[in-house]
Amino acid sequence: MTSSIALRAFCAATFFTLWGSLTARADIAPQPTPTPPEIGHVVTSDRADETLHNAARTTYVVTKADIIRRGFRTITDALEDIPGVNIFRYGGIGALGGIGIRGSTTNQVLVLINGLPAGGAQTGSLDLDAISTSGVERIEVVEGGGSTLYGSRSIGGVVNIITHPLQGQPTVDLRSGTFGDQLVRVESRNFSFERAVGGNTFAFPGGSEMNADSRTTDARFVFERPLGGLNAELSGGISDHHLGAPGPLGFVSATSRQNTLDKDIELSLTHERDHAVTTLQFGGTLQQLEFRCNTPVDPTCFNAPAPGATPPPPFASYGSEGRAQVSFRNVVTQARSRFIYGFDLARGVARVDDGNGTPTSISTHGFAQTGAYFQENWIFSSVVRGYAGLRAERDGGQGREFSPSLGGVARLSPAMTLKANYATAFRAPNAAELYFPGFSNPTLKPERTRVGDITLLAPNVLGGASLGWFSSSSHNLIALDQTFTPQNIQRASIAGFVAQLQTIPVHGVYARASATDLYRALCLHQDPKTFVCPGSDAATNADTRLSGAGPVLSVTAELGFRGEPDRFVESAGIIARNQGLRHFGFGDAEAYTRVDAFVRMRLSKDAVLSLRTYNLGNEAIQDVPEFPQPGRALVLELSNR
Repeated sequence: MTSSIALRAFCAATFFTLWGSLTARADIAPQPTPTPPEIGHVVTSDRADETLHNAARTTYVVTKADIIRRGFRTITDALEDIPGVNIFRYGGIGALGGIGIRGSTTNQVLVLINGLPAGGAQTGSLDLDAISTSGVERIEVVEGGGSTLYGSRSIGGVVNIITHPLQGQPTVDLRSGTFGDQLVRVESRNFSFERAVGGNTFAFPGGSEMNADSRTTDARFVFERPLGGLNAELSGGISDHHLGAPGPLGFVSATSRQNTLDKDIELSLTHERDHAVTTLQFGGTLQQLEFRCNTPVDPTCFNAPAPGATPPPPFASYGSEGRAQVSFRNVVTQARSRFIYGFDLARGVARVDDGNGTPTSISTHGFAQTGAYFQENWIFSSVVRGYAGLRAERDGGQGREFSPSLGGVARLSPAMTLKANYATAFRAPNAAELYFPGFSNPTLKPERTRVGDITLLAPNVLGGASLGWFSSSSHNLIALDQTFTPQNIQRASIAGFVAQLQTIPVHGVYARASATDLYRALCLHQDPKTFVCPGSDAATNADTRLSGAGPVLSVTAELGFRGEPDRFVESAGIIARNQGLRHFGFGDAEAYTRVDAFVRMRLSKDAVLSLRTYNLGNEAIQDVPEFPQPGRALVLELSNR
């Protein structure tokens, strides 16, 4: 059976499940699953505790239960099915992974760990596929501009990785699969440890991948306890990642290796009173990245000499980024309003190195962030809520920004809710874009973007349905030109729709589907004297698709089963993802459909065997041109929950 026939059969099964759920509503008592306690409230949307139902900003949550059931190993795995999110990988297990939200790039998405920025943003080396889900309680994703509350980078949205002491007994996971996929994970109340290995030797049309192995070791801790009148939480982690970096097809290097060491620590002190919650956070991150290539014997190294020239010494690049931050916020709640205010202070140093071993190869620069913000939330009536806020921020020598926002929630009827948001967002250029030798632009200006969205939710249609529209209009958007040098795009425009539909569970069987239509993601006509849109003819410089914005259409559908705790089949599912063609300034990645499946079988009270298959159709998949991913894979996993 070909993958296209399998996809049609799967879509038909999903359709009939949706239809059967609709017609069954008159015959059986509805069995909607109550909102689990872990996602009844969110903390990222308003930078304060809020019910998901009342949060105006579009927010999605990946819980610990989702991570266990679906076998999500990394943060990119966990975010892959979220509507509006564009995940792209540069290879197999452990390869570089990035994220875009609503047409944005990785640099326009703010990634937090327990509410504070993750390391690597200034050097452009933040890798979500290197962040393990070990020790993670949940992940909250807020889509749309978040600069009012969080500052620079949060143009596409905010990803908050939240850790918390594990509830229940310690867990052990053992995993083994195709392409050398091996994993050991141990989680207890206060500590977690993971060792993951990927061989990544696989064939693809025209050749086979090599020098793409990955070895990752992760450890995290989290402690929570009362401290006088305060609640204190101390958390931190360390990740050591070693991998081969073969590069794109046609330029494959056998000796390029990358080693990355990430560390983070956070201390949160919270004081709760009758009508106010005050939080003071201290945090720090350190990332060290080493890249090597044996130039004398490897002609594909970055600094390979011209034919006949004397080879230079082996290529060796060392980059680092250190950041320290203090954040304060106070949430004052009244009968019909809530006032949130606070400040963020951060200082850091970034070192960028092009690896050529000369004094001009290394550039070290400090960076800073000073921001203050407030947001007022109002309850106008039992059916209408609203908010408005403003942030003032200065990002070192990049100047100052003011970022207002407003939005609200209106219950149009018991079965229909409308949510709307409008904001300005911004991003200061990072150290790599400003100072990396040979591939930087010290004259870059900060990006400024106006973002808005409207979402209509109908929770009583099947198990829930929604339709949303989003838009952004940018000035000075930072993009790479044909020589891979960052430039400011004078004007860019993005717009799209997001639709979701799910059923109520019927005898444990459910179905859900989502679609993102990014119908507009354009680099608008520029002055050819200053910038030419990547992929555009210099003579006409016509509007062109933004590089790396994501496919025009992406669809995800899942048909699943969740059994009772004492059943042999604990859960099962089949997931199909269709990704349209993705445009980049250096080429296009072809459309593909990937079908995955899993079944979890309870062997005893403390033993669950999971069988997981990926890319059932053995599709030739490239999220990024010339960076192939593995074909069909099989994984066996044994855990005690």
